[in-house]
Amino acid sequence: MAVAYAVLAGALFLTGVAWYYVSQNARTQEQSRFDEAAQRTLQAVDRRMNTYVDAMFGTRGLFAASRSVERGEFRAYVRSLDLRRRYPGIQALGYARRVPAGGLEAHVESVREEGYEGYEVRPGGRGESFPLVYVEPEDAANRSMFLGRNMYAAGVHRAAMDRARDVNLPRASGKVAPGGPAGGPGFMIYLPVYRNGAPVSTVPERREALQGYVVAVFRARELLEDIFIQQGDPSVDFKVYDGAEFGEEYLLYDRGSTAGADGTGPAPLFSQTSTLQVGGRLWILRFSTLPGFGTSPQENLPRLVLYSGLALSLVLFGLTAMLARSRTQAERARSELEEANRELESFSYTVSHDLRAPLRSINGFSSILQEDYAGRLDEEGRDYLRRVSAASQNMGRLIDALLDFSRLRNRKLRTERVDLSGIARSIADELARRRPERRVEFAIQPGVTARGDPDLLRVALENLLGNAFKFTGKQERARIEFGVEDAGGAPIYFVRDNGPGFDMAYADKLFGAFQRLHKTDEFEGTGIGLATVRRIVERHGGEIRGVGAVGRGAAFYFTLDLDREKPSRRKQRFPRWFRRSGS
Repeated sequence: MAVAYAVLAGALFLTGVAWYYVSQNARTQEQSRFDEAAQRTLQAVDRRMNTYVDAMFGTRGLFAASRSVERGEFRAYVRSLDLRRRYPGIQALGYARRVPAGGLEAHVESVREEGYEGYEVRPGGRGESFPLVYVEPEDAANRSMFLGRNMYAAGVHRAAMDRARDVNLPRASGKVAPGGPAGGPGFMIYLPVYRNGAPVSTVPERREALQGYVVAVFRARELLEDIFIQQGDPSVDFKVYDGAEFGEEYLLYDRGSTAGADGTGPAPLFSQTSTLQVGGRLWILRFSTLPGFGTSPQENLPRLVLYSGLALSLVLFGLTAMLARSRTQAERARSELEEANRELESFSYTVSHDLRAPLRSINGFSSILQEDYAGRLDEEGRDYLRRVSAASQNMGRLIDALLDFSRLRNRKLRTERVDLSGIARSIADELARRRPERRVEFAIQPGVTARGDPDLLRVALENLLGNAFKFTGKQERARIEFGVEDAGGAPIYFVRDNGPGFDMAYADKLFGAFQRLHKTDEFEGTGIGLATVRRIVERHGGEIRGVGAVGRGAAFYFTLDLDREKPSRRKQRFPRWFRRSGS
């Protein structure tokens, strides 16, 4: 029974390991989904605000193109912008005119002569003021709230206006309450307008030439709600704070706190804090998952693996216990176990082959759609179709890589003296033939040989040289080297390139399956190549190390020694400096 319990313990251990890795993979996918939602929303806010600021610059251009912009001209221009439809979140777009000290009475009189008999500057004062004289849309709420309002009298507005005046750039106020029917917090952005033809190269010149400000009044909830509805994830909470501190007094927008997102319930599964500059002012964007996040099918996969593993562990335990009771049962159970082992060994093949059928269907129907129905689809539909086809083809390549990787461990080595230089040269010629437009210099040391399996060593060099060729794709003049160095009488083979390199802090991830140091949209690949190289090198009694630096290329060094059996002796093949810096 001791053997049976040992089998049970081992099976439970493997089940635990499998459950852990599947759980981590599911969590990684959910993390990626959350990160993408947060990044998508952040970029949408940034794009939207840039678009609104561009509209303010266009309004300033109206003043630059005219000696004196009359109220009717301003109204016609703003109406052409169609603020309510094209710029949701802007409550009003206006112009604050500079009124020097002592000129307030004359200013009020001139506006009243335009038909605004009840016009007053609020609040007044003896110093310089900047009342809003044009406000569009000039509905009852905006007219009552903003027309004649001296924005310069309030400290939060004065600070933003002074900064905008001195740097000749749009500058945002802090959190304010714009008012109006919508209510809620908001903010304003001020863009200085200078006297036409006046020099504005220095701060004193800008202060002297200042005529007024283009003013945009924003309702934060309407602005950010519209962005989140279009770009956000409904299972992610989204808050925006004005300035560098959290707190209710700084809160510009809260999509709607629920348990876990506002700190009163269970902690969110994921959270993230980002910052954004809006009109020269810092915003903090806080993203948190809501309880409904993570209900995708992947969430049930770890439990399925765990329960299946437990069931399989109990089955193996029962079988092993039966083996201990009788010789006949032992022979029968051994046969069943051998069959089970064969099934487990072929499991990856079976799954891979079963996956090919739907992939062929996807590719086939995608081709039919592209050939026969492309004209009925818009550009977005054709783009989705191209993505489906590309994803299925990438899945096919990944299946092939997995099959090749799984075959390496059990393949019998066929050893002979191998011309590595010749193999490297043939691979380089093939790479150059595939991409004739690229300018790549291959420096292949002649006469490099080693004892090993020629087919496996070709696979290793194809992956190393192929990676170097791929990662130097953005270099104007790429250089790829292959050769051998002498380390105390023992050869160390290398492949070097002048590509983007990598951070040595992540060197330990280089040779793991599905481990990538670059995003797939930067460099394509399956994530299996270096793991395959490592397995081939280790089957030849050697080791492999990677050395690189960001922006300075990468180098991979490996040894091949079928005569050495102890790993501890093989490690001495690398120089001391290399063992410290390698992965």
